Amino acid sequence: MWWEWMIFAIVLVIVPFGVKGLKKLAFSEITPTKEQERYARNKAVLYTAFFWLCDLFGMSFIIDNIACRFAFGIMVMICIFANLAVQPVVGAKGFLSKLGLIGDFLCGVGFSIYLIYIIPNKDLRTVVLAIVAAVYGGMMTLVGVAWTIKKGDKDRKEDLQRLENERKEEERIKYSPVFSVVEKNADPQKRILINLSTVENINKITTNKKNKNNIELYPVLIENSSKIEFYVYGFLFDGVFYATQEKYLIKKDYGFCVYFDDDLSFTCEHKMAICVEDLIENKYEAELNGIVENKTLYIRGNKKLQLMGA
Repeated sequence: MWWEWMIFAIVLVIVPFGVKGLKKLAFSEITPTKEQERYARNKAVLYTAFFWLCDLFGMSFIIDNIACRFAFGIMVMICIFANLAVQPVVGAKGFLSKLGLIGDFLCGVGFSIYLIYIIPNKDLRTVVLAIVAAVYGGMMTLVGVAWTIKKGDKDRKEDLQRLENERKEEERIKYSPVFSVVEKNADPQKRILINLSTVENINKITTNKKNKNNIELYPVLIENSSKIEFYVYGFLFDGVFYATQEKYLIKKDYGFCVYFDDDLSFTCEHKMAICVEDLIENKYEAELNGIVENKTLYIRGNKKLQLMGA
């Protein structure tokens, strides 16, 4: 009938535009890489051929030609198996991709059953059925092997990443600084002086003592442990970073004294912290807690400082 041929022609024309629209929809929210573009083009060609062949397979019913049914049906199955063959390699990502994979498989099984069913010779039908069953069995075995290999690779990568993270954490703990505020240094010769007045841009929060709203900083004496050396590279005042002129290496059992020039005071309403770096370039912030008495900030006590980056 004429309307059957009209449907055949409409499907033949619409398919390329539909596939192109689906490709644009897939990349509507992302910018595809060159590899994704190449993969999408290959899939677009494959699906265009698939739907065209399905349309031609439908045409074989219009002309009632069994040879065309076999020819176009087999070509449809080739497209389906070509799509299924690459899935164990590239993998199906996302719900729609996995749903499409199952749909392709069921479609291939359906075409296989129908094409075997319409074979006129019973003996030939039995032979073809055995061959197709063997093909499907082998395909399922290959899929299972591919899935096992892929899962093994994934598990191995996760194990390697876990071991690497554990190694880095052990290394970080090994090199993490341990120091504390002390009242006095046991050996004045093992002491580094850090004048905050020379810190870059520190003038933004400092002034002279005449400003009654500012406070003075009583010299802070901090002593390193015997565990590991580390560097002092800056300070935080109310969350704003100020870098020292150089990175000061604090050796084992050495101390360092932090102070302002006598004629300067500063504003620090919330937090003062020291910024340190270990020997493998991990950075930490150690908050200095203290009390203000008579406009002077005292940081003192034999308490180990808490490293914010730990």
